Amino acid sequence: MRLSPKVVVSGVIGNTLENYDYVLYANFAVIISKMFFPAGDLYTSLIATFGVFAAGFLTRPIGALIFGHIGDKYSRKTALSFSIMLMSFPTSLIGLLPTYSEIGILAPIALVIIRMMQGISIGGETSGFMTYLMESVPNQKRKHLFGAIALSSTALGIFLGFVAVFICNFYFADVEYAWRIPFLISLPVGIVGFYIRSKLDETPEFQKLKSKNLLAKSPFLELFKEHKTRFFVICGLFVSISVPFYIFFGFLATFLTKVIGYNQLQVSQIYLASSFAFIILPFLSGFLSDRFGVGKVLLFAILAFAVLVMPIFSLILQPDFALTLSGCLLFIFVITLYQGSVPSLVTQIFPTEVRAIGTALSFNMISVIFGGFTPLVLTWLLKTTETNAIIPAYLIFSSLISITALIFFKEI
Repeated sequence: MRLSPKVVVSGVIGNTLENYDYVLYANFAVIISKMFFPAGDLYTSLIATFGVFAAGFLTRPIGALIFGHIGDKYSRKTALSFSIMLMSFPTSLIGLLPTYSEIGILAPIALVIIRMMQGISIGGETSGFMTYLMESVPNQKRKHLFGAIALSSTALGIFLGFVAVFICNFYFADVEYAWRIPFLISLPVGIVGFYIRSKLDETPEFQKLKSKNLLAKSPFLELFKEHKTRFFVICGLFVSISVPFYIFFGFLATFLTKVIGYNQLQVSQIYLASSFAFIILPFLSGFLSDRFGVGKVLLFAILAFAVLVMPIFSLILQPDFALTLSGCLLFIFVITLYQGSVPSLVTQIFPTEVRAIGTALSFNMISVIFGGFTPLVLTWLLKTTETNAIIPAYLIFSSLISITALIFFKEI
C-alpha cells in the first residue's frame, strides 16, 4: 500500500497556504506598518504591526477547540475542508484593504479582525493535517519519514511566500500596490484545496472508532481528564517548533533589514535559499528517526541546537552576506533535525479519540504563548537590553523546555 496522493495534495495545499500567508505578512511588515499604523518612530509602528500579528494568534486556540472537537466527534474530513476556506478568504481580503490614509482608524481595526479570522482557521489547519496524515500512513515502519511531509509542506508555503516577496521587491519595487497581489492569490488556491478535501474519505482509525460507537462524547473533557500528562509533554515538544520558527521566519527578516542593514532583495535571497533547504531537510529527520528511534534523534538534535545556536547567530548577525547566508542555512539544518519528526511523534502519543483536539490545542496554545508574541517580545527586549545576544538566549531558553519534555516523554 502507498499513501494516497489525494491525502498528500489536499493537506499540502492547506499547510502551504497557511504559511504562505504568514511569510507575506511578516515580510511586508515594514510596508504594512507605514500604511496601516503611521507613526514617527520605527519601533512604535513595527510593534503595532507585530501586535496585529500576535492578535491573529490569540484566536488560534478557539479554532483548535472548534476544529479539534469537530475532528474527534464528527469528521476529520469536515474539519479540514472548512478550515482551508476560512483561511483563504480573509487572507485575500488583506490584498483589498484600504489604508489608514483612506479610511482612518477603520483600516487597522479591519486588519485586526481579518487576522483574528485567520487565527481561528489556522487553529485547525496544520494540526488537522498532522492527524489526518498520520492516520493515513500505510507503512508504520516509515511513519516518521511520511510524517515529515507535514513540516516540509510548511516549508513549501514559506518558500512560495518568499518567491512572491522576491518578485515584488525585485521586479515591482516601484509599483505601490504590488505587495497586495500575493495575498489575492490565496482565494483561488483555497477553493481548489476545499474541492480536493471534499473528495477525501475518513481515516481508517477514525472509521473504526465510529463504527464501534467509541468516539469521545466530549473530546475536550476526556483530554484533560485522562491525558493531562501527555498534553503538557507535547506542549513542551512544540516549544522548539514555535520559537525557532517564528524568530527565524517572523522576526529575523525585518531585523536584518532595519537593524543589520540588508536591503529587501538580499533578505529575499537569503530566505529563498533557507526555505528551500527547509523543504528537503525534514525528511532526513524522518529517515533517521525511523532508523535509530525518534526519541534519540530528537534529544540529540535539540541538544545540538542549544549548544550551537549562539555561534550560529554570531554568523547570522554579521553585516556580510555570505556569513549571514551560511549561518541561516546552518540554523535550518540543525533545527529541522528536531522539528521534522515531532508531528509524527505527537500524533502517535495521543489516542485516536482525542488526537485531533489534543494535537490542535497543544500546538496552538504553544504557538500563542511562544510563537505569536515572539516578534513583539523580542522587539521590546532588543530595545530594552540593547544587545543582539538576547535572540539566541531566547532560543536556548526554549530548547531547555523541550529537553525537559523529552525526558518526561520517556515516562509516558
